[in-house]
Amino acid sequence: MLLKSVRLLMIVMVALCLVPAGAHFFELANKMSLSPAAYMTVQKIYAGWAFFGIPIITALLLTLIHTFMVRNDRPALILSLSAALCLPPLR
Repeated sequence: MLLKSVRLLMIVMVALCLVPAGAHFFELANKMSLSPAAYMTVQKIYAGWAFFGIPIITALLLTLIHTFMVRNDRPALILSLSAALCLPPLR
């Protein structure tokens, strides 16, 4: 039961990690046509996005915990470790 709970929380946190990347991706086409001054003005909409560091750190920790929990199942260990390595790096 604990493994299923960790797995569910991990999936939710990893999904939340995709939100900032998706926002940047979908806004890129609109921002390419802006002047440099207008671009810097538009960048102010990301003022509170630093809080997305919480889901990123939580996703990384939960993925590493999941990796540790499935260490006896080699295919699951490899997949979970690969998922942890694919998460965005902490800057």
